[in-house]
Amino acid sequence: TGRIKKWHVLEGDQVKEGDLILELEDNDPNFMSPHLLAFLDQRKKALEKTQHAALARVDQLDKRIVEMRNLVKAAVPSAEARVVEAANKVREAHQKVEAAKIAATTATLNVERHKQLSKRGLVSQRELELAIQADTASQADLEGTRANLQAAEEAMKSLSFGRDQVNAEMLQRLLDAEASRDASVVEAARAADQLADVSLRLSNAEQRRLVSKILA
Repeated sequence: TGRIKKWHVLEGDQVKEGDLILELEDNDPNFMSPHLLAFLDQRKKALEKTQHAALARVDQLDKRIVEMRNLVKAAVPSAEARVVEAANKVREAHQKVEAAKIAATTATLNVERHKQLSKRGLVSQRELELAIQADTASQADLEGTRANLQAAEEAMKSLSFGRDQVNAEMLQRLLDAEASRDASVVEAARAADQLADVSLRLSNAEQRRLVSKILA
């Protein structure tokens, strides 16, 4: 519906089928703008680009998420294996400390025994000195094994912390990627809804433009 915008023939003119007789001016405020079709067409193209970009991001993030999940599967067991290996070294260091303690205790007792025997003249001064040297070496060996144990424990703590950091960091990256993918899916869906609305309005506007032209 609308009022006459322009006559294209005058009274008495001869016309043939298909000739434009007159144009009606649309009086619906939603369709009155002369730039409406161009605006809706531009809006449609912009929404199509937005939708395409969002879907492209979804595809990229899907691939990235798969890669990250594979990395998690590989990295976490690897980090765990290093911690297990470090724990084994700690156990070995503990065993060496215990063995060194026994050897040091035995060496100390041997020195005391040699001192008693030396007083009674049953061992030579040289034998006593050798016993003292063996005791000194045993005490030094005990200190060395204790230092190795401390180093092994610190290494295990460091690897355990690193493993936990790897797990937390990779999990966070994976969660971030999944969140970005979900946001892109929402953006694509929103663009699709808006695109459908604009396409409908564009179609209606085009139809109204066509029916506004009265042909013979």
